[in-house]
Amino acid sequence: MEERQLLLLGLLLSEDLHGYRINEYVENNLADFAQIKRSTSYSTLAQLCKSGHVKLEIEQVGNRPPRKMYTITDTGRALFEELLRASLVKQEGFAMPIETALLYIDAMPEEERMHYLQQRLAWVEKAIHDLEATPSHSFAVGVDLAISHRVAMLKADRAWLHEHVKVDARV
Repeated sequence: MEERQLLLLGLLLSEDLHGYRINEYVENNLADFAQIKRSTSYSTLAQLCKSGHVKLEIEQVGNRPPRKMYTITDTGRALFEELLRASLVKQEGFAMPIETALLYIDAMPEEERMHYLQQRLAWVEKAIHDLEATPSHSFAVGVDLAISHRVAMLKADRAWLHEHVKVDARV
């Protein structure tokens, strides 16, 4: 919950946004770093409005349907700063989807396990390559730090895979 609040409040720091634009921005620009469904985004925004961290105004533009515009409040800025500091220090529930799969990997024959872990290794290699090819965001140090952190995590995953997967020379 706190991660979602941090994400939405952070987006509202730079400008007032309507819900569709928030979701569109997350999907188009942050999908690799932030996982939030549209419905969750709207319910989190509603909770932030109810708690006074975000202000909601209905905007009417021409003949278009009215849209909800969200603005961060002073208490919302304070919450953002609190969540930002807390999130930099610790992370609640550090679960990765592969770990759930690894818990049950014994249900597969070894040859099949190796096949899928080799596929994961190929995916990790491509993800590292793609992220390392991302141009620097000198105007936004945080973006570069997030990409750098993701690359480091993927390299750790790659090292683990090399340690535990029988890699065929043809792969």
